[in-house]
Amino acid sequence: MNDILQFALAGAEGFALAFSPCILPILPLILSGAAGAGRARPFAIILGFIIFFTILALISRTLLSWLGIPQDVLQTASFAMLALFGVFMLFPQMDNIFSKITGGFAGRAQQLSGHAALNNGFAGGLIMGGLIGIVWTPCAGPLMAAALLQIIQAQTNTLAVLTILSFAVGAGVPMLIIALLGHKITHHVRGFAKHTSTIKRAMGVVLILFSLIGFSGINLGEVYVRAQSSISMVKPISFEKGLINGLQTPYLAPEIAGIDIWLNTKPDQGPTNIAALKGKVVLVDFWTYSCINCVRTLPHLKSWYETYHKDGFEIIGVHAPEFDFEKNKDNVQKAINKFGITYPVALDNNFTTWKNYNNKYWPAHYLIDRDGRVVYTHFGEGKYEETEHNIQYLLGLSDATIKSKSVPVIAKAQTPETYLGTDRAEREAGMAEKLPLHHWALSGAWVRSPHYIESQSAGDSLTVRAQAKKIFLVLDTKNNTIITATINIKTKKGNETKTIMVKSAELYELVNLTGNADALVSITAHAAGLRAFAFTFESGA
Repeated sequence: MNDILQFALAGAEGFALAFSPCILPILPLILSGAAGAGRARPFAIILGFIIFFTILALISRTLLSWLGIPQDVLQTASFAMLALFGVFMLFPQMDNIFSKITGGFAGRAQQLSGHAALNNGFAGGLIMGGLIGIVWTPCAGPLMAAALLQIIQAQTNTLAVLTILSFAVGAGVPMLIIALLGHKITHHVRGFAKHTSTIKRAMGVVLILFSLIGFSGINLGEVYVRAQSSISMVKPISFEKGLINGLQTPYLAPEIAGIDIWLNTKPDQGPTNIAALKGKVVLVDFWTYSCINCVRTLPHLKSWYETYHKDGFEIIGVHAPEFDFEKNKDNVQKAINKFGITYPVALDNNFTTWKNYNNKYWPAHYLIDRDGRVVYTHFGEGKYEETEHNIQYLLGLSDATIKSKSVPVIAKAQTPETYLGTDRAEREAGMAEKLPLHHWALSGAWVRSPHYIESQSAGDSLTVRAQAKKIFLVLDTKNNTIITATINIKTKKGNETKTIMVKSAELYELVNLTGNADALVSITAHAAGLRAFAFTFESGA
C-alpha cells in the first residue's frame, strides 16, 4: 500500500506540473512538433519526453548513490529548493529573473525545433520529446526535486523506475492531450495565462508550506502507514461485535496449490487444502524464515493456534522463500523446530500459492471464515489485537479476552532493510572510514552475485552504519562450512568486539544495544566463503 501511495504521489506531482505556468514555455514546441507528420507523431513526442525524464532521474539517483550523500542531506536540499522556488513565485522581481531564464531556454529550443531531423517521422518525435524535457526542467526542477527524493529513497531499482515513470506519465498525459487536440484546446490553456500571476503566487504559498512540513520532519507517507497500522495506535481498538476493518467484498479463498512439500503434517494426513477446511476459521500466513518481520509475528500466531485450535481455528504457514537457501526443506524444518511452530507449513518454492493469492508481502495474513471466504487481510507486522478480535468473532467467541498486545517496532529514523546482492543492492558507499548513515561498504576481495556477496579471503570485511537498537544479518557459507566472523561495534558509548559462528543459512543477530543508537558495525570473515544477504533492523521501545 505504501508503494502504491508513492506511485500515486509521484504521478500527482507530474500531473500538477503539467497544469502549472511551466506549461507555457513549451506549449509552442508541443503544438508545432505535433502538427502534421502522421498520427503517431504526438505519441512519439510524449514517449521521448517520458524516456528523457526517466533516464535523467535514474542517472541522478545512481550518481548521488555513488557520491554517498546521506539521504537527510538530500531531503534538506530538496525542501530548500522548494522553499526557494516558492519565494521566487511570490515576488514579481525574482519571478521575472526566473522567467527570463526559462524563456531563453524556450527560445533556443524553438530555433532547434526547426531542424529537419526533428521534424522527420517517429524518431524525430522522440528527439523532440527529449528537447521538451530539457526546456521544461529549469521550471519544473524544484518540484521535480521532491519526486527525485522519492526515487532516491526507493528500496529497489524496480520501485525507482516505477516512481519516475509515474511522475513522467503524470506530466505527459496532459501534454499528449494538448498535442492530439492541438488548437482546439489551446485557447483554454492560454486562457489561464492572464491569471498566471495569481496562479504563481498560490503555488508559491503551497510550495513554501510543503517545504515547511518537510523541514519539520513530518513524513506524510509514514503518517499514512502508521495510521493504517497498529504499530503506532492512536487509540485503543473498540471491540464491538463484528469484524474490524473487514473486507468490503469478501471473496472465495484461493486454493493452496503447487506445494513442494508439507511439513508439520502426519504422514497419512496428506496435503491441507482450503476446501477440506470449510467449516473452520483459517489463517493463511505467508512467511519466510530469514525475514525478521515474519519472525516477530510468530509468537502471536503460535499463541492463537494454541488458544483457539480447539474451537475450530487452523493456521497454514505458506513458506515462500526470499533466497535460494530457504527452498531447502531441511533449513525450513530447522527453523520450524527453532521457533516452535506446530501448525502445518507448506513450502511454496515456486510461488504458486503466492500468485494465487496475488500476494506481495512478507508477512501477509489472510483470514478465512467458515464458508471459505477471505474476509480480512493484513500485511506486515502489527494489528495483533485487531486480528485476534476477528478470529474470536468468526469463531463466535467475541466476549473472549484479547491476549495480543501491539508494540512499536519501527522508529522514524531507523535504518531500512538493506540488501547486498546486485539484484537489490542499495546505499553502498565507497569507503568504510567515512560511511554516511544508512549506508554500507566493503573492504577486501568480495565477489558479488544477484542475492549475496561472498568473502574471498580471511580479513574481508563488511561495514554498515545504522540507526537501530538491534541489527540482524542473513548469513550463509559456501559448501556448508563453519566460518567464524568478528563483529566490531562502535557507538558514542565506546567499542565492543565479539565473534559469531556461522553454521547454517539463517538470520543472525549482530547487535543488541540498550537503546536506539548510531552504530558503526563491521563484520570480518575469518575465511573465504562467508555469504551475506541482507541487513534488517529493529528499534527500541
